Amino acid sequence: MAADDTIREQAVDGGFAAIVATLRDPVLRRLVIAFLISEIGDGMTAVVLPLSVFAATGSATLTGGAFAIVRLINVVGRPTGGVLADRFDRLRVLRSSFVVRALLLVVAATFVDSVTALALVALLGVRVGAALDNAAAEAAIRVRARHAPQQVAAVRRTAFSLSFLVGPALGGLVLATAGLRAALVVDLATFVLALVVLGGMRSPVERAPSEPAVLRHRIASVFADVGEGVRHLRGHPDLRVLVGTAVVNATLVAAVVSLSIPYLDGLVGAPDGAYGFALAAYGIGELAGSWGAGAVRWKIAWRRLVWRSLLAYGVICILSVAVASWWLLIAGWLVWGISFGPERILGEVALVTATDDALLGRAYGGLGMLESMGLAVGSIAGGVMAEVAAPRAGIVVVGVAYVVAAPFFLAAARRASATSPSPSNA
Repeated sequence: MAADDTIREQAVDGGFAAIVATLRDPVLRRLVIAFLISEIGDGMTAVVLPLSVFAATGSATLTGGAFAIVRLINVVGRPTGGVLADRFDRLRVLRSSFVVRALLLVVAATFVDSVTALALVALLGVRVGAALDNAAAEAAIRVRARHAPQQVAAVRRTAFSLSFLVGPALGGLVLATAGLRAALVVDLATFVLALVVLGGMRSPVERAPSEPAVLRHRIASVFADVGEGVRHLRGHPDLRVLVGTAVVNATLVAAVVSLSIPYLDGLVGAPDGAYGFALAAYGIGELAGSWGAGAVRWKIAWRRLVWRSLLAYGVICILSVAVASWWLLIAGWLVWGISFGPERILGEVALVTATDDALLGRAYGGLGMLESMGLAVGSIAGGVMAEVAAPRAGIVVVGVAYVVAAPFFLAAARRASATSPSPSNA
């Protein structure tokens, strides 16, 4: 049976009520809430630091470099975290990550003014922790809701969108009103709260106790298995399309983000918080798009949706700077966020449908690594384009790149359909 058919068969009727129903499971609900809270803290760290770099230097290149450093950490951390998620108890991985990040933020907040280098190292450690626990959380949530992959994908995208809204906004607000140390303390509080939410909850997936020799083997095999998730993604026709889409989106979105900071900074009449408003608009749009996509019983095959989505992303990107206006960019990012919903939700369903539980952490880790590489490249490219050309022109170039990429994904979809055909691909 083709993956697209499986996706449609597993999408239950019931619209928004079916999405809400997945949260009636108390274990799933606590996992989702705890990970949401930790992602708010990650959002604070990831946005406050690059904005501080731009405020201090005024350099779009250095700002893009700061974004890139955050992303490059994920290149190593995400696949390693995927192996940890498949080799060890996923809930224990989450708890350990929250504890370590909270301790590192104590160090960063204590020494941010006196020993800046130590504070920086601690903050980099926080980012490493975020990379390592992502696959454990994603896999634990998906395994708990195997019966409703489309609905739980909508729940996760909703949680991510909320963290994308709240984290950057909260970080910027605290930074502007109380300073960097206060922002770090609030960041610390998110991980403490996430630990409280998890409380004494037992792992949703029982694992047999490990003998010392087995545990040593698991640790020794972590690095040997890092590439397993990528090999799995390369071996399935739908997942190859998913990887290509994810990398293209990550690269081009990161470039637009890097370009938008200097673009908005140079617009006459743009408020100081215009970049934060743009992020919030994108988050609201993605929230709406994810819920809408999760509630619909899709008739179109996911493969055939991808290239249409890329065309839409490109047109929206170009139109968002058709007139040099900050409000038009914000409106464009709102629509942009909405348009990402269907492709991302059905892409996640394709990943879960084609992956066994025992490999799910490594699959998410491998995908996260490839996306992070794209984000790093896009962040640097956006910063360089802003320096050598007008930021507005750079955003248009990104839109054109989306349009140019669409036919390649149409061809990839046709090849995937020939390998594993489904009626709607004909």
